Amino acid sequence: MRTGAQIRHDFIEFFQDRGHTAVPSASLVPGNDPTLLFTNSGMVQFKDVFLGADTRAYVRAVDSQKCMRVAGKHNDLDDVGRDDTHHTFFEMLGNWSFGDYYKAEAIDWAWKLLTDVWGLPPERLCATVFRDDLGEIEADEPAADGWRSQPGFDPAHLFYCGRKDNFWEMADTGPCGPCSEIHIDLQPGSGPVTQATLDTPRFVELWNLVFIQYNRHGKAQLDPLPAAHVDTGMGLERMTAILQQTDSNYRTDLLWPLIDAAQRLAGHTDDMREGSFTPYRVIADHARAAAFLIADGVTPGNTGRNYVCRMIIRRAARFGAEIGLTKPFLADIADTVIKTYASAYPELALHHDAVANTLSNEEIRFQRTIDTGLAHLASLTSAARADGRNMLTGPETFNLYATFGLPLEISRDEARKDGLEVDQPGFKQALDSHRLASGAGQFVGEVSTAGADGFRKLKQQLQSDNLIGPDGIEHNPYGPTGVVEPLLALISPNGEKITRAGAGDRIGLIIASTPFYVESGGQVGDTGSITATDRSWKVMVTEIAHPAAGLLVHFGNVTDGSPREGDRAIAAIDDRRRRDAMRNHTATHLLHRELRNLVGEHARQAGSLVAPERLRFDFTHEAALTRTDLIHLAHAINQAILANHPVIITHEHHDEALARGATALFGEKYGEIVRTVQIGAADTIYSLELCGGTHVTHTADVGHFIITSEGSVAAGTRRIEALTGRAALEHIENSLDVLADVSAKLRVDVHDLPAKIDDLLNAQIVAERAHADSDLNIARSRFREALAGVTEVLGVPILAARVDVPDAALLRKMTDWYGHSYPAGVIVIGAQIESRVSLVVRVSKDLLDRGLRADHLVASLSKRVGGRGGGKPTLAQGGGKHPERLDAALAEVEGMVSKALAEPK
Repeated sequence: MRTGAQIRHDFIEFFQDRGHTAVPSASLVPGNDPTLLFTNSGMVQFKDVFLGADTRAYVRAVDSQKCMRVAGKHNDLDDVGRDDTHHTFFEMLGNWSFGDYYKAEAIDWAWKLLTDVWGLPPERLCATVFRDDLGEIEADEPAADGWRSQPGFDPAHLFYCGRKDNFWEMADTGPCGPCSEIHIDLQPGSGPVTQATLDTPRFVELWNLVFIQYNRHGKAQLDPLPAAHVDTGMGLERMTAILQQTDSNYRTDLLWPLIDAAQRLAGHTDDMREGSFTPYRVIADHARAAAFLIADGVTPGNTGRNYVCRMIIRRAARFGAEIGLTKPFLADIADTVIKTYASAYPELALHHDAVANTLSNEEIRFQRTIDTGLAHLASLTSAARADGRNMLTGPETFNLYATFGLPLEISRDEARKDGLEVDQPGFKQALDSHRLASGAGQFVGEVSTAGADGFRKLKQQLQSDNLIGPDGIEHNPYGPTGVVEPLLALISPNGEKITRAGAGDRIGLIIASTPFYVESGGQVGDTGSITATDRSWKVMVTEIAHPAAGLLVHFGNVTDGSPREGDRAIAAIDDRRRRDAMRNHTATHLLHRELRNLVGEHARQAGSLVAPERLRFDFTHEAALTRTDLIHLAHAINQAILANHPVIITHEHHDEALARGATALFGEKYGEIVRTVQIGAADTIYSLELCGGTHVTHTADVGHFIITSEGSVAAGTRRIEALTGRAALEHIENSLDVLADVSAKLRVDVHDLPAKIDDLLNAQIVAERAHADSDLNIARSRFREALAGVTEVLGVPILAARVDVPDAALLRKMTDWYGHSYPAGVIVIGAQIESRVSLVVRVSKDLLDRGLRADHLVASLSKRVGGRGGGKPTLAQGGGKHPERLDAALAEVEGMVSKALAEPK
């Protein structure tokens, strides 16, 4: 029986033998794609190829892609644990053709792999092809003919399906086409095979072959693509279950070791395990997903991807409690995940410690709040039932998450046990409102591909006119900073091609070769100028864009003259700005290395900004760095700068670079050939990373390195901001100026400033204490004067007085003093502090039974002075914005007390 690992290997090897390049799985965090929370299918890493915004060095590819489906229209979370087939994380096997082979080969190879290599009986297989139920798109007869020609294929097992099942579209516009699905009969001989039986549990879909042949421009317009593509997807878990002859993905060797590990920890018998198989499935699925997420740099947090990571960890912990796992256990399950998958995904083993530590820390965090959160949830469900409701509201469930750390999914699971649902759209609305209020933002929707289509056509026109090469614009940001080229095209702000522009216009310029760096990998793009060789016009470039594969557009403002298509021009970057960015980029690599030296290898880059004026570096780490840590860190980096290590740029195969120890950053796209940035000589490599940015040639070129801040950006993620080069020098000079100024004003040497400042602070403390003592003495005197105004109402001593004090704390002290003189009584004391009223009310405990409460009194009085108040029944505080109404409000106190005491109880 084939193992899951062998099935994965079979697939990749089969297509490699047919000229496909084996491509590594992309990260679960989509590279430079804000439209997706996670990589949710195999095509994500090739999306730009299909959109025409990128190219590859190969035309055939095969891979096994890590996928997560926990958001948007692809969200399988709710079904995980309920059945044997759904997962949050899964592997998608795929073979790809970019304008090379097409339907005949894709179908022929699929059939050969399934029947010849894996030995599936042909009579158990069915296929579907596209026939438009609206009659607007031609039926996919070439695919149908392809299936009928396969040896052993039963033509009666070929079915035509409509748009819902057999037409694939990336979005409302863009590449699309028919698809062909392969199904297997799980109950052969149990009755006739019909199209209706395909939608029953008797059949399972194995493989989807997508044939991308159209470009959709609108609801009714489909144009043939210049080159057709193949995009296929096969779930490894499902295929493994079929070949291992089990009816459950969880009972294959891909997931059963995780079930077994959980059973050992729980101490369950096999019968006990089977009786609680839902928690076991959830634990296995979520532990695997969390391990892969953390290995790809996603840490638990409150929003976006981080929320998902936190949610699945906490949900797994909650289901673990149902089988008796009350202490942190997920690190043990993840250890089995790593052993099972590390040979195919080495990043798991590389980040073993980070996975274990993150899981355990998050479980401990959750344990601190779970009991309180569940108790509050129980009170909400009780209240909902009492109100006749069958649903918890969005704000209620969001408050459970925000206050007690209960993700929506756990609240939903627990509420369902009591027969209630949760308002999931309401929760999302409350969460989105919180994100926007906190500045976190949201993930955006699918981007339109209409603009890219126009740029693709422009590139094709330039190529057909032999103005640019087959690979498009030559992009060389690492070479000379000035390039003379003809102006190939001018673009208006709305994307239309124009022939000339005038001073003040904002335009886009296209030249055959450019030295401008395009923003990527955290490094901002270059700015500069494009100028006519005869100096008759000039455009200041503020941005460079990459709207289509092989096409770069320089956007900027015409400052002089009138550029025209065909003019010869000089492209020159702002060299000083570029060098500032180079210093910061190399310094970022130094910072990454020294952080790992300082706190451990788990400290990985989780985002960065490389700008000319500063650098920002986010990294995974639980605790704040101390002042001593930061001093040591900056010192180590400056020592590495002074060591003047060479910075060596090379190009090598992706696997070779990783074998040499190169660091690859999550969320970045890497091809077969990668660019490596090595700091240090070959025998003393200091740092080695995959990177496409610009760098200095030696570390000494960085200049000074100064850390300006360190703080938290999310749970488990810290941020450092720093300066280098000219910005660091300016910071040093300004700091020295400040020191000199303070030294002169205090009339001490700079080196004696700390001692002098300590003396001044001590003197200030003494003065503040003396001032506080003086205020207290004055307050005592004014309180004694106020005591003369004590009156009596129904046997209760009352003091309602206005006093002159500088802060409300002294008002509270006065109520204490009043209690010493009148243990049973009421005091209402007020003052104008700056431009507002402050009020404090104290009521002795014996008066509560008579209906007198401090919080009620202060609320009424505060309303009279234009404000609000509240507190405890015996002590409350309030105030308002109208001090001119204070005396009138105090005059009403006796009447308010009298009324409260006289009311029947």
